[in-house]
Amino acid sequence: MRRYSIAGNVVWSVTLNALWPIGIRSDGAGNSWVIDGISSSGLEYVNANGTRFGPFPIPGLSGISDFDVDGRGDAWVLRQGTTAMPNGTLMRFDTTGALTQSITIGSIPMAFTLDACGRPHVLLDAALPQTIAVIDPVTGGTLATTTLSTTSRYESITIDPTRNYWLSSTPAGFAAFDATGAPLATFVGTGAPNAANKGDPTGLRLCSVIDPLGDADGDGIPNRRELELGYDPINAASSPPSLGLTGLVAGGSTFSISVTFPGAPGSPYLSGVSGGNSGIPLPAPDCRVIPLDQDPLLTWWLGPSSGSIATGVSGALDATGTGTFTATLPAGIYGNVPLYVAFGAIDPLTLGLAAVSQELMIVVP
Repeated sequence: MRRYSIAGNVVWSVTLNALWPIGIRSDGAGNSWVIDGISSSGLEYVNANGTRFGPFPIPGLSGISDFDVDGRGDAWVLRQGTTAMPNGTLMRFDTTGALTQSITIGSIPMAFTLDACGRPHVLLDAALPQTIAVIDPVTGGTLATTTLSTTSRYESITIDPTRNYWLSSTPAGFAAFDATGAPLATFVGTGAPNAANKGDPTGLRLCSVIDPLGDADGDGIPNRRELELGYDPINAASSPPSLGLTGLVAGGSTFSISVTFPGAPGSPYLSGVSGGNSGIPLPAPDCRVIPLDQDPLLTWWLGPSSGSIATGVSGALDATGTGTFTATLPAGIYGNVPLYVAFGAIDPLTLGLAAVSQELMIVVP
């Protein structure tokens, strides 16, 4: 393995133990991981300074079909299932080489990818149409299963920042599917395509693992924050809306906070106010978070009692996609209490959360 500078000069060169490396993955610490597809002792990595660690033993026989590295720097390895032995194994290793998790995956697992939350999405090949199982990285259980709306067979899988699947095989080529398994596009070439999981074809690994605090699209919002709110961190046109404040935030005063979701005019909206912004995760397999705290203030705000001080807590976005609430705080001194405000646009058909805004911190003196 060699590392090159931007100028094309060799920074370091390291001889690996791998006989048949099936890929390379880098993590946020600058470690470059390699796995040997034909050896049971083929997991190793080289750190940013060019020092090799490993090889680390992989339990069982050969048959490694895929691997990846998550945002914590742990390596995930898939031992593929077969028709004769349909159960495969998804294994997790830390940087010491310790096996920290081993998950049995039935239905002939072919390949997998990690989403922005670090959850494995495993492509299963027991029957057509193929299915994708979303695995809980903590318990090893299946969180959700998606059935692909196609009779084509695919061999590799990746996921993009907007939660679409990209799959490839020979001769089927490339195809894209949304999170429900509905087809989005098909690309059939004249030769064997590269596997969908080679490199970082969608940019998700760059934004979620390698450089989560960076700003790939230059819109001023960190990559990780865009992913958490459900936006594309490599597309400057896809950014979570900010909130606008008018009026004075103080006891006895009236103020308004508004948001604009350009793509959702007429949709229902809901606002929220809480004392923190640590995040409320949405149910799996959704990776998004609501940028508030699940605290008593939020519960009160979403209940009927907030009507005593506020209007427009919920409603319908206007023709421009704008929603506004107006609040009058009771007179008094609040002691510079920080509050966080966020909005969500609701899908009128599914009644699920279609879009989430950034949070706005206001301080009540």
